[in-house]
Amino acid sequence: MASLIKAADTRFSHPAFDEWNPASQLPQGGRLLSDGAHVDGMLFATGGGLESSSSNLVWTRNGASDWSLNRTASGAETYYVRANLADMAFVRTGETQIIDDIIEGGFSGKAMPDKGLELTDVFVVWGVGVAALTSATLRFSKVQYPLPGAAAAAPSATDILAATAVPSLVTNTNYVTQKLAIATGSQVFNKADLAEYELELAFVMANTGTIKLAGIGCHFNFNFN
Repeated sequence: MASLIKAADTRFSHPAFDEWNPASQLPQGGRLLSDGAHVDGMLFATGGGLESSSSNLVWTRNGASDWSLNRTASGAETYYVRANLADMAFVRTGETQIIDDIIEGGFSGKAMPDKGLELTDVFVVWGVGVAALTSATLRFSKVQYPLPGAAAAAPSATDILAATAVPSLVTNTNYVTQKLAIATGSQVFNKADLAEYELELAFVMANTGTIKLAGIGCHFNFNFN
């Protein structure tokens, strides 16, 4: 069996060319190259940064350091609220470089690992008052737009987490965080061009219900550098 010399997990490339791959003639720019994922990342979009399907949800100061999207229902109302990950983090980090671990007799030809995000859970922070919600779901999806030169097309959404029910709540004075797990290993670290990644909360309010939505977010593994 050929011996393997494993370089450090994070390595510095030569400012002009990659000393780990002498055959490469592509300038590397001194990037950090990591061949493993980091864990326990977190993104949290507060209510003030969320996109809503209705102006009825109003960003409100409830008290010192307590802000939320609020609504007192006047009927059976349906709302959609989304966070775009591009507004919170840099997601597309495509890599085509060869790592080239050194093995006996030459280089391994090992490609760089995928870069980006792998979701481990999604969550909502909110308070529901007076009456339980009729329904509530969280969904996480990749939205692909047509590439330059391609025919006109509607955005194509692929669910990483299909709309999944969030337990509805009866009156609670303070906020509650409700979380839905996402199985890892079934995802890829996305590198798609002209794609965005959205976390969407949909909920239906009862006629007399109230809502205080502090924000939605996710935890993830990531590999940027």
